[in-house]
Amino acid sequence: MKYFGSLYPNRIAWLDHVFFCIGNGYDWLDGALIRDPDSHITSRRQLKAMEKEKKLMKKVERLISDGDLKSSKDTLDDANSQLWGGNAFKFYPICEQYSNVCCVPDDVRPDWLAAVYEAAILLRDKSGIPNTTSKWIRNTDDDVVQQENNRKVGAKVVDELEKRFPQLVVGGK
Repeated sequence: MKYFGSLYPNRIAWLDHVFFCIGNGYDWLDGALIRDPDSHITSRRQLKAMEKEKKLMKKVERLISDGDLKSSKDTLDDANSQLWGGNAFKFYPICEQYSNVCCVPDDVRPDWLAAVYEAAILLRDKSGIPNTTSKWIRNTDDDVVQQENNRKVGAKVVDELEKRFPQLVVGGK
């Protein structure tokens, strides 16, 4: 989130990427999710991309402060508020075989267990289509079905995690 704020504007977006997206470069190892060992190569590329993004954002901020993009900024702020802060979030489609949330190892570390449990609860409780309209966001009937499936998988994962790790449930089950 610190280095890629436009990709992960909040914790939910980061949890979505790490626990739900397949092929994201994170794998379980010794109870924690780690990046591909060769990720240092990617990181250098990402740092260069970050510098370009920072320069672009400064240019946009200058235009906004000059009043040139004021109405666009208000529209974007409103859309972001609805998209990231509303009651529904359009999560990445869950793959029960490959999504990290569905493949939690028995030796998961307590901090990662707390994070994956949080992610599963969000998947169960917040999967849906945000109430926002934009020419960049198109929601189809398939998206609605996928988010309903995400809710079901989230409920299943929460139940499985609570059974496997009773310390998650206050008072134990």
